[in-house]
Amino acid sequence: MTNWLEEAEKGLKKKKGSKGSTARILDKKFRIQKNYEKNKDKYDGFIAKLNELVDRVNDLPIEKKQPFGYINYKEKKSRLNNHLYYFSSSKRIEKMKYRGILKFFKLSHYKNIKVIYFNVSRHIDIVGIEIKERSLLKERIKDTSKTDDKKGVKGSKHKDKDSVHFKFAWDMNKLDDELAMQVISWLAFKEDMRTLPFVK
Repeated sequence: MTNWLEEAEKGLKKKKGSKGSTARILDKKFRIQKNYEKNKDKYDGFIAKLNELVDRVNDLPIEKKQPFGYINYKEKKSRLNNHLYYFSSSKRIEKMKYRGILKFFKLSHYKNIKVIYFNVSRHIDIVGIEIKERSLLKERIKDTSKTDDKKGVKGSKHKDKDSVHFKFAWDMNKLDDELAMQVISWLAFKEDMRTLPFVK
């Protein structure tokens, strides 16, 4: 009798072996490459501008970078070869959280995280943009195996109700220096998400 793991692996093998799935992936890769060839200068120039701005921000003295600290950026490899880049930042915040009838409110520590992704779309003259923002509650989780329950492990069991996750299709011709500065300002917690033109 097969177990759940073997069943799951069989499903993966069927999926990998599907000719239709392979054909779709090849078609997407072909379309992405065509879009990239046409818009290479615009796209690469925009990403280079973002990287330059991130380096300038990260070179500032720490007091000028409050409250976020650093902006991270990286190219991510994907099987579609869609020139995927992501940029992220975070800041720590404190706010009152309702703890229950007996405990009432308690000052809690949160980590506010912002992430934005850019990739070349399979649709001609289009760039894909994905944006995420969420808060993680930082708590000390008690280790019941120890007698000293004051010690514990830092972690988060908080499900963020205010997290956002959006995807946009944006015109390659609108990738300019002004947009790059707006993205960096959002990552640096200087601007609200609604100021980004593709969000409006």
